[in-house]
Amino acid sequence: MSSADFEFKLAKGFAELLASTGIGVWAENRAYAPAETGITYRSFPDSPASLIVLSPYPVRDDVSQASATYGLQIRTRGGNTSAKTCDDLAGAIYDLLHGQGNFALSTGIHVSQVYRQSGASLGQDSAGRWGRSD
Repeated sequence: MSSADFEFKLAKGFAELLASTGIGVWAENRAYAPAETGITYRSFPDSPASLIVLSPYPVRDDVSQASATYGLQIRTRGGNTSAKTCDDLAGAIYDLLHGQGNFALSTGIHVSQVYRQSGASLGQDSAGRWGRSD
């Protein structure tokens, strides 16, 4: 499996996990409704207003043990001009994922550990909606 295929499967697996809990909607083949919290792979569209963007990236490859460590940047955008809306969305994702480990995603990717390494506010976009990265 190529690195690009792996990264998409990793993001898709987490997108499906988030969608299964109702945190957001993963819609690969249709546009999002305005009231939905969309989950996307790397792209940051203007709509819907509330958004979760999943962007995997390589951290470390260990060829001696045939293992790799990947990070998953999770950017969130609140659906209105309240910073709390964005923080609440990021908090729901944190509560679901932080500290989890030793499970398989729906795409067959095994996840050994999930933890937040860092987080930061991204400020407001041109529509006044707050964003953050975790």
